[in-house]
Amino acid sequence: MRPAASGGFAQWDQLMHVHLPKPLHGWRAFTGEVGIIVVGVLIALGAQQVVEHIHSRESARQAVHAIQAELAVQEVDAMERLAVQPCLTGQLNALATKLYAFRGGMWKGMPMIVNQTSDRDAQQRTVIAAYRAPERLWVSEAWQTARSNGSLDTLPDAAVGEYAQEYNRGNRILTLQMQENEPAARLAPLAVDGPISVDERASMLGAIAAVDRANAGMEYQARYLVAELRLLLSEVPKTKIDREVAAMVAAQREFRGKCIQAPKL
Repeated sequence: MRPAASGGFAQWDQLMHVHLPKPLHGWRAFTGEVGIIVVGVLIALGAQQVVEHIHSRESARQAVHAIQAELAVQEVDAMERLAVQPCLTGQLNALATKLYAFRGGMWKGMPMIVNQTSDRDAQQRTVIAAYRAPERLWVSEAWQTARSNGSLDTLPDAAVGEYAQEYNRGNRILTLQMQENEPAARLAPLAVDGPISVDERASMLGAIAAVDRANAGMEYQARYLVAELRLLLSEVPKTKIDREVAAMVAAQREFRGKCIQAPKL
């Protein structure tokens, strides 16, 4: 009985024995091949991260270039607002002084005449208005695009904050510009001869005050915008901005006359 039992145990031992598959070239070679695959995957992932990093840096560089070019336009527009201040405040003061003394009846028009064309050989046309300020778009397309597509994610928070501050100033100027337009339109009767009642006089004095308030706010914001952008716009040559400002001043002098003054900051 013992041999049979012994033989049974031997058969059971053979059934329970697990045969591990042997690599074709041995475990050491197999481990090496797996290591090569792992290293290859890591290299591929690292290369992908490098490519993504380079792409992010390039996107950020292009975004900064577009933002600074856009803000340079705002700087010139802000300088324009400062250049026309003597014309605007001079007209508002003249209108207010005359209206304060006016007691109703026939009004002698006080137009703010500006030339619509700089062509000296063409017939000069004029716009009859009591008050006319420059209107600009104060665009922020590059800024909005960069914020929406993540191009600014790799920039320092401080740099992004500086750009945001300047665009906020531009938005405030745009808001004030719209607030200026409505009361300025109400001053149109003051540009031409005609009857003005006592009630209309009071309304127009209120409109002059509203225009003056909006104009003063724009001047304040424009001065800060120009001063800050002079330090911020490192990618835009100062000589380029200065040339554009000089051209703007010359065009406004032809448009409005000698009241235009080059801005002094």
